[in-house]
Order: sequence, then structure tokens, then C-alpha cells
Amino acid sequence: MKRILMLFCFLLCFVGCNNMTNEEKVILDKYVELTSEDYINQYDYLIDNVKIVSVDYQTVMNKMKKDSFILYVGGAWCPNCQAVAKFINDAAIETNQIVYNFDTRIGVEKTMESDIRNCFDKASYNLYKKFIEASSYVNPNQTVTENTDVYRMSVPTILVYQDGKLLDFISEEYFYDGTILFKKEEFHLENKTDYSEEFYNSLLKLFAAI
Repeated sequence: MKRILMLFCFLLCFVGCNNMTNEEKVILDKYVELTSEDYINQYDYLIDNVKIVSVDYQTVMNKMKKDSFILYVGGAWCPNCQAVAKFINDAAIETNQIVYNFDTRIGVEKTMESDIRNCFDKASYNLYKKFIEASSYVNPNQTVTENTDVYRMSVPTILVYQDGKLLDFISEEYFYDGTILFKKEEFHLENKTDYSEEFYNSLLKLFAAI
């Protein structure tokens, strides 16, 4: 039975990979898997007991078809992701969950040109469009990536799936100064509102859905 299951998973991956163009494969071949130590080194407020696991494009595409899981889209290059990573990890610990992280900037350099959301050529456009379609994500403001018809997914976005169906997601842009979590529109204000507890509780509720 185990051999049959492994063969089935291999065939899924094989079929998925062979539906890609050579140009798409060139982009995805640049994926770099992160370890727990990488997360600790790259995120300012992650110290230990990391419950965030790096996943590549094909893995996350397969998981969105059938699995129950938590997906965090973003990377350490994003200041708003830096702000919430600690809260995501803490909520995962409290709810005994694993959070799967897909970084839309594929490769080592993490430049804007490596971000498939920017649809910088036909291959990245195709990859990103397929990702958005598989994710069932709809931008709340109907914002699309420039010069495309594809919804723009801001980072960080945290999505929860149940048996391959999107249950809900959180997509908020905060900054964190080590003490309080505040919204980006308050960046230049002297007196900022602390959203730490509100955001953390929203994560707990989201993670408890599966």
C-alpha cells in the first residue's frame, strides 16, 4: 500500500512537471529550500523552535489540490513579513501546527526580478497565474498585477486549506519594532496602535479551523 501511495505521489509530480515549459522549469530550478537555521538567521524575531517549513512551487501546488494545511506566502526580504513571522510561529506552536512557507521570490538573490508575482516574462506570468488559480485567492480590493489579469497577492498572506479547499486567509501589512505591531499607515506617527494581540488572536482562530 505504501509503495502504491509513493508511486501515485511521484506520478502527480511527474505529470505536473512535464506540463511546464522549459522556461518555467528554469525559474523553478532556482528554488532554494530553507532550513530552520536559515529562518532563524534571516528573520529578526525568530529565535528557536521554528514551525515554518519551506516548500517549493510544485509541492505547494500539489498540496492545494487535496491537503489540509496552513500556507504562508512571503519571505524575509519583505519588512511586513519580518513583522509577523514571530506571531505566525508562536501561533503555530500554540495550536500544534506546521506552517508551510512559499516564497514568491525564487532563488538566492530575492530580487524583484525573481518574484513571479511581477510576471516579468511569459514563463513567470504562467507560473503565477496557475498559482493564483490553484490557491482560490481573490484580492479583497480586486487589485491585479500590473499589465495582467491576475490577482495580486500581497505578502505576507496566510491561507488555510481544508482538503484542498480554501477556508480563509489573512493578508495584513504591519511593522514590528520588537515591542508593538502597528499598521504601515502609522509608520510616521509618534503614538501608534499596538495590534499584536488582535493579530495573534486572528491567527489562532485561523489555525484552529483545521
